[in-house]
Amino acid sequence: MKKIILLMLAILLVSKISYATSSKDNKVFLVWERIPNAVMYELIIKKKYYKDVFLTQETKITYVPGTELEYYGENLYYQVRALDVNKLPMTKFSSELPIDSNNTKTKIVTLGDYDNVPNSKLYQVFTWVPVNNASYYVLRVAKLQNDQYSLVREYKISGKAVFDYYDKKPYIDTGKYVWSVVAYDQNEKMITESSSQSFTVDRNETVIASLGDSITHGGGAISNPPSYPEYNWQSYTNYKIRNLGYSGNTVDDLVNRFNNDVLPFRPKTLIILAGINDLRQGRDSNYVIKGLNLLKNKCIINNIKPIFVSVTPLNPEKMIKVLGSRPDAYWRQEQDKVNSWIQQQEYNINVHDMMINNEGLLKEDLSVDGLHPDIEGKKIIGTIINEYIDKMKISTI
Repeated sequence: MKKIILLMLAILLVSKISYATSSKDNKVFLVWERIPNAVMYELIIKKKYYKDVFLTQETKITYVPGTELEYYGENLYYQVRALDVNKLPMTKFSSELPIDSNNTKTKIVTLGDYDNVPNSKLYQVFTWVPVNNASYYVLRVAKLQNDQYSLVREYKISGKAVFDYYDKKPYIDTGKYVWSVVAYDQNEKMITESSSQSFTVDRNETVIASLGDSITHGGGAISNPPSYPEYNWQSYTNYKIRNLGYSGNTVDDLVNRFNNDVLPFRPKTLIILAGINDLRQGRDSNYVIKGLNLLKNKCIINNIKPIFVSVTPLNPEKMIKVLGSRPDAYWRQEQDKVNSWIQQQEYNINVHDMMINNEGLLKEDLSVDGLHPDIEGKKIIGTIINEYIDKMKISTI
């Protein structure tokens, strides 16, 4: 027994020395499949010594399905599991999986799906795996012009752990774009960069568009950005619905950007889902209805068919617990008035009633934070909208 213990100690000592110096100057990023509604991931890095003998080398928590490895060497394995907002396990640990060229990269890993999503978002959200010891990032976007890419946007983004950027400028001009991100240290020296990721804008393809706030823009489960299609209700329809949403918008915001953001795409139909940000902040139903009426009139003047979607419900207890934010005391009464107005419109869709519990609040299993529907919530919204388009024979070509 004593010999076995001594042997294990020797192995551990050697492993720490060889493992820590195996690739000191190299950058290695490990990536894995996203787990639905995971707020965080718990990762264990292990080294295999003999058959099923593993020794843990590193543990960490990440907000994205990937991380830069502190060290890299042979016979390394990893296990990962999903955590909820309280850092409690949502899933079991995966089995020990080998770390090899199939799941590692030597550059910053960009996350999300861009060109695979029908009709790229008007307001893009760029996502990547954070870099250890990064002080800031530079995000660059270029557009294909005259057979070569020309830089059209550049942003400096501070923060070591930052992993996404919500572009505040719309992508309206037709064309092919590429984006990449570069990490810099505190001495402004480049650490590493990503490969380029592309997306395409084609204004002529838009027949149906969607306008709204974060519920339309996408994202959910706290840390999952709009660049993950499973958190977009448009992904659960059978149609190409251009996403003109922007997180945080109120009805005033939508009215103010209608001419610049909607009209260039000349949609035949505009699906409007808005108002929850106004109501939870204390604006009354008359204010919201006035804004929705303005949107309706702008649509009619421009030969666009407006389809209004009911305002989605809230779960105040979850909002207080997770977001530290309490909705206005009268939000439900005011929401009922807005939804009553919506139901009186020629084209209207009721998603609200399919998302509430017996108390009339957003079902707990549909949202981590009580405000933003997660995957199942987005499925409900997308499925109901899809059925309405089919039922009403809304033009899709």
